[in-house]
Amino acid sequence: MKTYKAKKSKFIHYLLAIFALLSGVGIYVIFSEGKIVGLLLLLPFILFLWIYFNTGYRVDSKYLYYHSAFIEGRIEISKIVQLHVGKTMWSGLKPAMSSGGIIIKYSKYDEIYIAPQDNDKFVNDLLTLNPKIKVVEV
Repeated sequence: MKTYKAKKSKFIHYLLAIFALLSGVGIYVIFSEGKIVGLLLLLPFILFLWIYFNTGYRVDSKYLYYHSAFIEGRIEISKIVQLHVGKTMWSGLKPAMSSGGIIIKYSKYDEIYIAPQDNDKFVNDLLTLNPKIKVVEV
């Protein structure tokens, strides 16, 4: 089973810094003033950290697994029809944190957007398992 880390855009890193700053303010409010309202500033940061560190992809001989916080699933590699490499999907299921990833079309009408750190390696590994996949470079 191969594991692929998700590509993270600069925008995601800026958001991480902003949330870290806000959570620092939240911790200060909790401990200095004893107000529970500071906890409300911590919750988005905790959720964001969960998404940031949990997003990734795995491929074994039969399935492609994806996970990003509470979004997770698997796709049978034999049902993958087409890969649009270097394209971004702006709506739909997106367990990704960057643009310029891969739109995977599978079954008849299903599609998902993922963004591994190395698109080419990911595509080559899928093609090794299913050479019938059509690759569209954008």
